[in-house]
Amino acid sequence: MANFTASLLSDGERIIVERRQHWLVLVDRSKLAILGLVVALLIFIFRGNLGNDGIGGGINFILGWVVLALVVYAVVVFVYQYLHWVNDAFIVTSRRVIQIEGILNKKALDSSLEKINDAVLTENVFGRMFGFGDLEILTASDSGIDRMHMLVDASGFKREMTEAKHELELEVSSGRIPSPPLRATPIPTGDSGASQAPVPAPTAPAPPAAAPTTGSPSPDDVANAIDRLKGLLDSGAITQAEFDAKKAELLARL
Repeated sequence: MANFTASLLSDGERIIVERRQHWLVLVDRSKLAILGLVVALLIFIFRGNLGNDGIGGGINFILGWVVLALVVYAVVVFVYQYLHWVNDAFIVTSRRVIQIEGILNKKALDSSLEKINDAVLTENVFGRMFGFGDLEILTASDSGIDRMHMLVDASGFKREMTEAKHELELEVSSGRIPSPPLRATPIPTGDSGASQAPVPAPTAPAPPAAAPTTGSPSPDDVANAIDRLKGLLDSGAITQAEFDAKKAELLARL
């Protein structure tokens, strides 16, 4: 699990927080195994009332194999569901949110922090008692992570995700991380039926040499970042204390 997660990270990307679904999810997925154990226990108790001779002995022998089969089935189902549960994870890195699932055949979904527009947290009374909640992520793309069901400490996961998004925006605005490059414009093909020689793609001009940075953002960058933080405060994404702390940190960088 750790090796697979490390293989997904790019240069300079670090893991901030990792969460799994609540153990009640494992119980729900293993309900057939639990039912099998209960039935096996009832049959085992019933076998004690049968004799070992005649018809009763034959029924006793058959029920013994039924109990064994139910126990083996319950153990196999529970072990499979446990491995499934322990290998599924939700991770916040310094650049994105990653969902990993699968035991042997792994599947990873991710959503860039820059594309996350909002996150809706839902915690019912039962979830607040046991420490889990549902987190729905609203992104600007059609694919990616959309819902995290019964996530352990969902409020803390959302808080860490919001902090990571703020840090990434500050790094981009200060020039410490370049913005994503623009995609090349496709070259239109001719409408005539005659064969034409392929037109080579235009070579992009070399970008001008970047001016050396001192590591401190400009006053305009700090003002823009504070405006974005104010918008998040007004929308309820962050608290007043988080806004004041980030604002003080930005002003201290001038």
